[in-house]
Amino acid sequence: MNLENKIRKLEKELQGLKKDLKKQKKVKLDESDFQTNVISDYMIKLVYPRVYEKFLKGETIEIGFPKNRGKLLTETKAGQNVFLYVASPVKKIIGLGVITNGFIETGTERWPNGIEIKMKIGPKRGLTFNDVNLPIRPRPGDTIFSISKSKAYEIIAALNSQEDLSVDNVRFLADEYKDGE
Repeated sequence: MNLENKIRKLEKELQGLKKDLKKQKKVKLDESDFQTNVISDYMIKLVYPRVYEKFLKGETIEIGFPKNRGKLLTETKAGQNVFLYVASPVKKIIGLGVITNGFIETGTERWPNGIEIKMKIGPKRGLTFNDVNLPIRPRPGDTIFSISKSKAYEIIAALNSQEDLSVDNVRFLADEYKDGE
């Protein structure tokens, strides 16, 4: 066997080992109810309380991603489901939307790119992570969590058991948090 063939054989072996290592590192969502900063069919996106303003403006809602999470956006696509988790001081999952546009330019410096979603459920009073037995504790740098289908169905059932917020409630919350990020 000449040197070129040996090199090709070693490169093939190396590729196979890399694939095996990648598979070992990846945790299936069935084994864990969530993964941090991973894209899947069902996700929870962290948003600021100012999101309530967006509910008053139209049918589709623009959700920004931080500059350092642009790679995540390339994996999003129309049809994926996104639960909205409103950060402090609300700290609740308030609804479910479906992505209508998986990559948009928002025009803002802090969140230059994002997604567009159309709400399917909500906005609602909301659910804490404890309410749905999710051991998630958002930390700086976290923007989105993938969740399993079974956990998503559990959240959907819990949200559907709540009344939608009235326009007056949404307007009140929008005014309350208009100065929040």
